[in-house]
Amino acid sequence: MSCSYDGSIRALDLNKLISKSVLEFDDEYGNVSGISDFQFVDNNVLYFTTLNGEFGSLDTREKNNGRRRLNVLRLHDKKIGSFSINPKFDKQIVTASLDRTMRVWDLRKTQKSNWSVKFSDEMSPHCIGSYSSRLSVSTADWNNSGDIVCNGYDDTINIFNLSKFGLESQRPTYQFPITHSDKQYDDDDLDEQEQMYNKLIPDNLEPDSKIRHNCQTGRWVSILKAKWQKNPNDGIEKFVIGNMKRFFDIYDRNGNLLGHLSDSLMTSVPAVCNFHSTENWLVGGNASGKVFLFHNE
Repeated sequence: MSCSYDGSIRALDLNKLISKSVLEFDDEYGNVSGISDFQFVDNNVLYFTTLNGEFGSLDTREKNNGRRRLNVLRLHDKKIGSFSINPKFDKQIVTASLDRTMRVWDLRKTQKSNWSVKFSDEMSPHCIGSYSSRLSVSTADWNNSGDIVCNGYDDTINIFNLSKFGLESQRPTYQFPITHSDKQYDDDDLDEQEQMYNKLIPDNLEPDSKIRHNCQTGRWVSILKAKWQKNPNDGIEKFVIGNMKRFFDIYDRNGNLLGHLSDSLMTSVPAVCNFHSTENWLVGGNASGKVFLFHNE
């Protein structure tokens, strides 16, 4: 399966060498709305996000995929770069956006997106919490231990250890407690729109670990995105991210550097990289059209 900025999701059958369209997505005005990311919930249902800040769910067994059947919801006013599903509860997701926020959502409860400046009439899920960055957030990924990692153009990798909140057993209206008090204003000083935003999109997350990391990829290198190993056999939660000095960097859930891998053959940045789901094998690709595989002997 693949998605595209032309608004399509396509399925490729490698045995039959046939590619078919699964979804052609338009916005509410009939204009093409690019798909930025998608992930399967099970064998038949997938979630997807768009360049316009929308989220939808698609049952691939259904033929009629109109907007109403896709349960389209408003999550951000700007592009969603990536998202991830809570591995322990698929009704909770985390999104990373060009609007400089990372947001955690509960899909079980929806209401008008009164927090939105542009799209207040659209439906939105319940926001459990958010993290605000100085610049855009490129990616957010969730692991089996309840940790979220995100990184973006502020040149930091942020790790949130959320297992203590027991999200999978919380009510649909739950919000993270506010643990920091750096506000420079009183709510009474804000206008009605700003007060509504703070109530519905609470800025209540602070990273447990913060790592300095150069994420300035420029025009010709793919955006760097930290990705967890899905089900590590060794029981160590770890993620990998490309390094602009032509390395793979591997960190654990506490922000400790576990590996800094490269090779003389790797002559450009391995921007796109990922772990094998269970084994400590690593693959990454670069702008030279080469793919590199590292494995433990």
